[in-house]
Amino acid sequence: MPETKAVSTLDNVVVKSPNDRRLYRVIELVNGLSALLIHDPDIYPEGYAADQMDEDGEDGEEEEEDSDGSYEDDEEDEEGDEDDEDEDEVEGKGDQQTKKAAAAMCVAMGSFLDPPEAQGLAHFLEHMLFMGSTEFPDENEYDSYLSKHGGSSNAYTEMEHTCYHFEVKREFLQGALKRFSQFFVAPLMKTEAMEREVLAVDSEFNQALQNDACRLQQLQCHTSAKGHPFNRFSWGNKKSLSGAMENGVDLRECIMKLYKEYYHGGLMKLLDETFKVPRANTYFRINLKGAYGSVKNCLLTELFINLLKDELNEIIYQATKLETSLSMYGDKLELKVFGFNEKIPALLSKILAIAKSFIPSLDRFKVIKENMERGLRNTNMKPLNHSTYLRLQLLCKRIYDSEEKLSVLNDLSLTDLNSFIPEVRSQIFIEALCHGNLSEDEAVNISNIFKNSLTVEPLPVKSRHGEQITCFPLSAKLVRDVNVKNKSETNSVVELYYQIEPEEAKSTRMKAVLDLFSEIIEEPLFNQLRTKEQLGYVVECGPRLTYRVHGFCFCVQSSKYGPVHLLGRIDNFIKDIEGMLEQLDEESFEDYRSGLIGKLLEKDPSLLSETNELWSQIVDKRYMFDYSQKEAEELRSIEKKDVMKWYKTYFKESSPKSRRLAVRVWGCNTNMKETQTDPKSVQVIADAVAFKSTSKFYPSLC
Repeated sequence: MPETKAVSTLDNVVVKSPNDRRLYRVIELVNGLSALLIHDPDIYPEGYAADQMDEDGEDGEEEEEDSDGSYEDDEEDEEGDEDDEDEDEVEGKGDQQTKKAAAAMCVAMGSFLDPPEAQGLAHFLEHMLFMGSTEFPDENEYDSYLSKHGGSSNAYTEMEHTCYHFEVKREFLQGALKRFSQFFVAPLMKTEAMEREVLAVDSEFNQALQNDACRLQQLQCHTSAKGHPFNRFSWGNKKSLSGAMENGVDLRECIMKLYKEYYHGGLMKLLDETFKVPRANTYFRINLKGAYGSVKNCLLTELFINLLKDELNEIIYQATKLETSLSMYGDKLELKVFGFNEKIPALLSKILAIAKSFIPSLDRFKVIKENMERGLRNTNMKPLNHSTYLRLQLLCKRIYDSEEKLSVLNDLSLTDLNSFIPEVRSQIFIEALCHGNLSEDEAVNISNIFKNSLTVEPLPVKSRHGEQITCFPLSAKLVRDVNVKNKSETNSVVELYYQIEPEEAKSTRMKAVLDLFSEIIEEPLFNQLRTKEQLGYVVECGPRLTYRVHGFCFCVQSSKYGPVHLLGRIDNFIKDIEGMLEQLDEESFEDYRSGLIGKLLEKDPSLLSETNELWSQIVDKRYMFDYSQKEAEELRSIEKKDVMKWYKTYFKESSPKSRRLAVRVWGCNTNMKETQTDPKSVQVIADAVAFKSTSKFYPSLC
């Protein structure tokens, strides 16, 4: 692409905080495109490294490599909710903290410009721009490049604008921008790609079909004034797009017309992109006596916590420039206070004084109990949440079923709660983290506030609940089948979980291999099952850490195919991984490895992010506060043969250490009788409690 010079340049036009070290420049190009350029001195504190040139030089050869990893921690996901980084210098080969570079393009056109005969066209155009360009014709070239080099991307279409954005390891920004820019310069818009991508738009529509917020928005569109552009179906689906073609509309001609008229510089804005404020984060994890000993105790504890949160609303509202969070995880209460450090002790003292003496009223008890009943009835309405819940229900030794909780909750009274509160407050164990703009003396003072406010007996170690995880038998092939809770939900989900091993003390090797394996297969999985086979809008994979037991999940959600077909396609992909790894050349392998190292050494984007990273080490009872740096160092010794061996050990069907659980949630338009085609080697789990009563469990690690 030829270089374009700026026709105007403006500095110092962005209003910013005195603590913001970044430099901002607004430029306008000859073609009318306005760009906001941001220089972050933390990305290249000593200038652009001469030996870290982008690989897209004139010779087209790659010189550096990088990638990006994600790790989902399951242990605080007991109700099936969706869950879901690093700081400090590392000694060695110049591995300083790193930040990713990023860019975003905003185009001043959106769904208001959909033609009435092809509604959803602007959203469809957003999808099609990802499907290859003249210079980079491979449909997955952009995503593959970002995946290799520590990046990710997304886009969204609003009524009056469309935004595309990505992030990537800093030295590969130029290569990413080249691929990104070609979206807007010379997209291919192949007919065969359009036919497939209509199905992707349709899958996205079906995924959101039961979402109340999306339904409300579409209802507003439907009831708005006739002739107004808001009175359209902005999502788009197979009916609105393929149906347009069946009615004689040339969809490619329409989409090219929309692109040519509105995707030009005059309608485009480009954005190209430690903690020095006096803020602190204080986290407290409080083990309560007997809080998780039975379903009844669990519910009484939840009632107490929810009523306490309700009681605290007024003082928290009055606490300006401070935020709080009060949550329950098993038998543990988590209190978090964020904000300006000088205000934290006073607020904490008030919270603890109320918690110590609080007695709930009957009126508020009825309201909170009703809210909890409603929440339990609505649990697992989304198939993706439901599948996660079912997996954890089989993995965790003690997890109370939502239906059982609902039954017990109905019989609980305020008298029960008032009798329970003194008992649950009688013994506690606290772990805390004070992080941010605090001195050691200030942190000690905060801990003393707790000691002085809660003068109770310490909770003995043997009374602190530690979760145990089911140890699947060798060569296990387990299946759990359930129907969707929402009888009008058309989406089915398959979540295929492979159990690996518990964490080894003070070792990061298993996690390093898991993360690297995930980096290598994530984009090929998406490209095969989503882009090519169009199984569904949600196609993903990644590591799972459940109370420090490693696992790996593949997940597909589809409104078009049933669970048996989805599981078969996932299995087919898993079998192909061996050949994929064998064909992976050393240069590409190094791309993935160094990219993951870059992500692990990436500087935290905020104080909160850094606090959460440290807190996870306390919650998991690992206490390795340089965990990411240690994992990055471990990665340097991992070779392709190690990943191959690991794959064959835990994923190859012939290996006794290949242990898997397939959770299948069946949509309303599917028939569970299809399970009759399952091979005889599969063990079907009809009752989670019965299954766990005969299972072995790993020792508790946290």
